Amino acid sequence: MINYTVVVTNTGNETLTGLVVTDSQGNILSGGSATLAVGASETLTGIHTVTQAEIDAGTAIVNTASVTDNQGVTGTSTVTTAIDQDPALTIVKSFTTTPSDPADTNQADHAGQVINYTVVVTNTGNETLTGLVVTDSQGNILSGGSATLAVGASETLTGIHTVTQAEIDAGTAIVNTASVTDNQGVTGTST
Repeated sequence: MINYTVVVTNTGNETLTGLVVTDSQGNILSGGSATLAVGASETLTGIHTVTQAEIDAGTAIVNTASVTDNQGVTGTSTVTTAIDQDPALTIVKSFTTTPSDPADTNQADHAGQVINYTVVVTNTGNETLTGLVVTDSQGNILSGGSATLAVGASETLTGIHTVTQAEIDAGTAIVNTASVTDNQGVTGTST
C-alpha cells in the first residue's frame, strides 16, 4: 500500500474557492475543503493499493495530484514510487518406486521397475513467473505444469523412469535432477 499526502497552500492574496484536488490514478483523496484562505494550507491523504500487474510490469508507479479552483489557479505535483521486483522459486523433486518392496525402502532392484518422480515448483517471490520450463536430466517427460506461475502458487509435475538392466548391472545410484528456468532469470534444481 502506498500512502499519499497532498499539501495545498494558498500563496496568493485572494481566498481560493471551489478547490478540487484529484489524483491521476483515481485514488480518493480525503481531508480537504472547497475554500482556502490566504496563507492557509490543507493536507489531503489518499492510498493506493499496489496491484500484481504493477509488480509484474516492473515500472515505477507515477502519480500526479492536480488542483483547480474557481479563480483559475491550477497546480500539479508528481511523485514516483519505484517497484521492487523480487522473483524467486523453489523446486523439490521426490520419487517412489513401483512396485516397491517395503524392505527395499524405495530402491531400484530389477530391470523394468518404474520410478515415479514428482516435482513441485513454488513461486516464492513477489512477481508472476512466466515462460517456466521444467526439465529432467534423464530426459524423462514431465507433465502437469504450465508456463505461468502466480505469486505463492505451486505446481506439481510428474514423470516416470523405467529402470534398465544396464543400470542394475552398473550398481550405482540412479541420479536424476529436475531443473527449472523462466523469463525472469530465476533458476533452480533439485536432485
